Amino acid sequence: MFSYTETTTPISGDAYSLYSSMYSTGSSVPDNGICAVTSRYLLQFEDETYDSYNMDAVLETDGEKAYLTTHINSNGLTSETEGWYVNGRFYNDYNEVTYYEEMDLSDLWDVLLVPCTTYAFQESQIESISAGTDTEGNTVFEIILTDEAASALFQGRYDFNGLSQYDGFTLTDHIIRDTFDENGQFIGETAHFETSISYEGSPISIEYDSEMNLKDIGKTEVLISDDIMEELETYVLYTDVDTDAIAEGSLEDDEPEATVTETFKKRLVSRLNYELQEDGTYVSEYNDTESYTVDFENKTFKYQNRSIVYSYSWKGDVGSMGECTYSFETGEGNSSCVDDTMERIQDVKSYLEMELYYCGLSLKDLQAEG
Repeated sequence: MFSYTETTTPISGDAYSLYSSMYSTGSSVPDNGICAVTSRYLLQFEDETYDSYNMDAVLETDGEKAYLTTHINSNGLTSETEGWYVNGRFYNDYNEVTYYEEMDLSDLWDVLLVPCTTYAFQESQIESISAGTDTEGNTVFEIILTDEAASALFQGRYDFNGLSQYDGFTLTDHIIRDTFDENGQFIGETAHFETSISYEGSPISIEYDSEMNLKDIGKTEVLISDDIMEELETYVLYTDVDTDAIAEGSLEDDEPEATVTETFKKRLVSRLNYELQEDGTYVSEYNDTESYTVDFENKTFKYQNRSIVYSYSWKGDVGSMGECTYSFETGEGNSSCVDDTMERIQDVKSYLEMELYYCGLSLKDLQAEG
């Protein structure tokens, strides 16, 4: 399963009643927001060898435009996409081959392969459900379904590789965690399924994991510069692509390391073009006046605009600027804080979350190693 352990404080009372009061139907995707996903298949064969498939993706949309990145690693072979959606077209750069296709914005959500909506479980489908609050005040539901409901859910909602089409498909274990924020908004889900199939008479055990995080719902703005628009005009219709030019490669710089921290360090450079400094920090110069710094020794992320520095500590879950210190656990700042400063500190934490998402990781992953 994923590397972090969800820590919650149990909530007393009827967990299903609380859950049913929070969930939405799950039939639509957000019109505006950011969805970050990761998914993994791990296959173990009879001779104890393994195959793996890992994907992470981020989709940002303001309801009219969108920006999408995906990274796929299948047994060391990698593929990457970066795409912009504008004026009814999705312009895609797939392993350095550029093309466009006509589509509805809603179709882009399917590219993520992991659903960005909650699912309205009926009480008859649930074998057990518990509720708790995490350290950020969110409500987390841990759900175990009946065998029949779990099997149907996996096949219809998560299994984009079609495991159920193989002989002997059996679901052996599962767990789902749905997270809602303090306003009752669905913001995240992790899912774990264990299955077995038979292929050419040999048994294969398969673990599937996925994680989804929603943020900035109703507050996302996708900006496409004139330079990017000019570049997109050079893309060709997808039917005109020379498929022989599309190649998968082995990018060692993108392979995960043994720890989340080391993977983050590597991908800050390989994916986000941060530069390692002599003092061990990683820095990205956004423009002439703004920069981002990741300081792993002090477990701190910094945003600097001219001489003003805002920082966020992922170890203590606190942010600061000058004499102002803001606690994300309590949602309060000290006497030196003003509203504008606290809002910017909250933004800085969000900046770090986005850098992690683009590296196929999450803040919970990083904090778990802190």
